[in-house]
Amino acid sequence: MKVPILILAGLIPGFLRAEGSSFRKDLSAYYKNTNDLASREKVIQDVLAMKKAPALPKAVNPLKKAGEDSLQKSKFLEASQSLQTASDWAPWDTGIYSDLAQAQEKAGLYPEAIQNLNLYLLAAPEANDRPQVQGRIQKLDDENKHWMADLIEHLDVDSAGNTLAARFGEMGPAAKIEVPFLVKALKNNDEDTRVGAAMLLGLMGPDAAGAMPALVDRLDDPVTTVRAQAADALSKMGPGVVQFMPDLIDSLRDDDANVRISASFALGNIGPGAVKAVPALAKVLRDPDPWVRSNAAYALGKIGPGAKEALPALEGMSNDIDPAVKKNAAWAVQKIKTGAD
Repeated sequence: MKVPILILAGLIPGFLRAEGSSFRKDLSAYYKNTNDLASREKVIQDVLAMKKAPALPKAVNPLKKAGEDSLQKSKFLEASQSLQTASDWAPWDTGIYSDLAQAQEKAGLYPEAIQNLNLYLLAAPEANDRPQVQGRIQKLDDENKHWMADLIEHLDVDSAGNTLAARFGEMGPAAKIEVPFLVKALKNNDEDTRVGAAMLLGLMGPDAAGAMPALVDRLDDPVTTVRAQAADALSKMGPGVVQFMPDLIDSLRDDDANVRISASFALGNIGPGAVKAVPALAKVLRDPDPWVRSNAAYALGKIGPGAKEALPALEGMSNDIDPAVKKNAAWAVQKIKTGAD
C-alpha cells in the first residue's frame, strides 16, 4: 500500500525535514511504495546509524492504539490492518513489528508474521527477547509448512485456486517464504497442481526469482497448460530471466500459441539484453496467431535499436489484418529507430 497522499504532495512532517539527508532520501523513496521490503530495510538501517531515532509521525500513535484495542478484543485482522498502516508510516518503530506479528499470527497470516518478526530483529539488534523471537519464527515456520503442504495437495481445486491466488496477491514480499514449497509443487505428478504452482509463482513476479530454474524445467512439460503457465510466470520475473534466454527462444517454437505468446513477452521484458533473440522473434512475426505476432513485435520494440535487423519484417506488417498487430509493429519500429516511446 501507499501512505496517504499528504506526504507525496509535499506536506512533509517536521520529523522528515529535520533528519539527515540520507534518511530523508531513503524515507521519501520508501513512501512511494511501502511494499518494497528492501526500501523498508534501508530506512531501518539509516535509523540504526543515528544517535536518536526520529520522532513518530502524528498518524502513528492513534493507529497503534487502534491496533492494540483490536488485539484485546480478538479482532486480529482489524488489528493487523491498523498496525500495518502504522508500520508503513514509521518503519523504524521496533515495537510495532512485534505487535503486528502477534496479530498476524492469530489471524493465520504466517508468512507476514514471519517477515515482521525478522524486521523486528533487524530494527532491534540488541533486543533482550531475541532468542524468544527466533523461537516464535521457528514455530510460525513450522505452522506455515503445514499450511503449504495442504495448499499443494489442494491446488487442483478451482475454488481453492482462486482463493489462493487472492491470498498470494495480498502477501506482497512475504510470499517469498513460500517459494521453496511451490518449487516442490512444480514437480507434482498432478498436472493441475503444477499449473497452480506456476500461477502462484507468477503472481510473486521478481520476488520468486529463485524459482526460475524450476519454471524453466516446466517449459518441457508434456502438458500444454503447464508449459504455458510456466512461460507466463517467467514473463513476470523481469530482466533476471536473461540467463534462461535460450530456453525461452526454444519455446517460441512450441506447438501451443499461449506458450509462444508468453515466451515472446518474457523475452521482451528482458529488454536490450535479449538482442540474441531477435532472429527468432523476427521469424515469429509470421506466426498464424495474431496474439503471437503482436507479442513478438512488442518484444522487438522492448529490445530497441539492437533489433534493427527485424525492421523490414516489422515495417511489412503495416498491412496486417489484425489492428493490434499493426499498432504494436508501428510502435516497435519507432522504438528501434529512435529508442523513444
